[in-house]
Amino acid sequence: MDSAIELKEKLRRLVEKYKVDPYEVSILYGHEVEIRTENTNVYEKLQKLEALLLPTKERKDRKIYENLFLPFIDEDNSVKLTPFTLVNLPKLEEYGVVSPTIINLIVSRGNKDVDKKLLNLIDLLYETAQIRSKSDVKINDSDISPYFRVGKVKLKYVSKFNPVITREEAERVLMEYKLNRSRRLPSDEISLREYLNVVGLIYDALGLLDISKASIEDILKVRKEAGDFRDCGLLSLPLDDRKAFTKWKQKNRCGSHPFEIVAGYSHNEIILYPPIKGRLAVYSDYIDERMYKIVCRLLEKKIPFTTDIKRIVDTLSGEIYVNVNIHTPEILGMVSYDDVKEKDKIIWKKIEEVKYKHR
Repeated sequence: MDSAIELKEKLRRLVEKYKVDPYEVSILYGHEVEIRTENTNVYEKLQKLEALLLPTKERKDRKIYENLFLPFIDEDNSVKLTPFTLVNLPKLEEYGVVSPTIINLIVSRGNKDVDKKLLNLIDLLYETAQIRSKSDVKINDSDISPYFRVGKVKLKYVSKFNPVITREEAERVLMEYKLNRSRRLPSDEISLREYLNVVGLIYDALGLLDISKASIEDILKVRKEAGDFRDCGLLSLPLDDRKAFTKWKQKNRCGSHPFEIVAGYSHNEIILYPPIKGRLAVYSDYIDERMYKIVCRLLEKKIPFTTDIKRIVDTLSGEIYVNVNIHTPEILGMVSYDDVKEKDKIIWKKIEEVKYKHR
């Protein structure tokens, strides 16, 4: 059996043979976009790779082999490893070759040309698995590149994040929100004017208008400019007819679009839903200072409402956990390993190497 030094030298020779750079592959293909290739030679190479392995998980429609390793030479000239997963989808006659930080490749039979870099990646995975199947040298966490594994860390330890609120402010808002939860509207029936009055408070909090000087027409104008244009007739309802609003709501087939009072992209829109069980609801998938301003204004005016308050205050005070090296829904952009100030605060996803049939 090889020593750790001998194993590293074998892997180094493989890397020099195939010249696969995971940084380059990640940039070329991206891990969030599915790449498909139809090539029988590649498919059969993955069959040979699978024949070396024992499944980590088995489902009705697939076999999953987690944590094969792809070696590469890091900047410090050391051999590092990055984990991959192989998925066999027998009913579809497809294989998936997946790294959450590098690539999402689907392979089926066919005769289409395959990029040389992808061929080399598959060959390197296969030959590395061959070597590992005959080696009892344990892979340690220090062997795995921190740039190509998944972890989580509190947002406050990320260098490009500046807390919007202190922990004390977060606790104060949580208490005020809890007290406000005792308030309810007498009925879920409201008029367009009543709905727009709350919209106006939100626009004032965001600096889009001055509510002290704004007419209902001013609020409507800003709503048409700032919100989703797909109002589906909501903004044309009679201002003071509650029955008309209720009837429209019952027939609404436009989902949340009419209530998107601040239009956005990548999930940063702001939505104000009409009351359910006596409370309006305000939400945004992306949490930033805007949501804090809105919450504070609605609490100040004692408006009965609901929102994901814990997620808001934890995000803005930095107490929320975010992913490292893959995207997190609550924030725009991705936190990389380099973005984390205190690396020891990262909680890495446990990696246990795939098991081999003949080790």
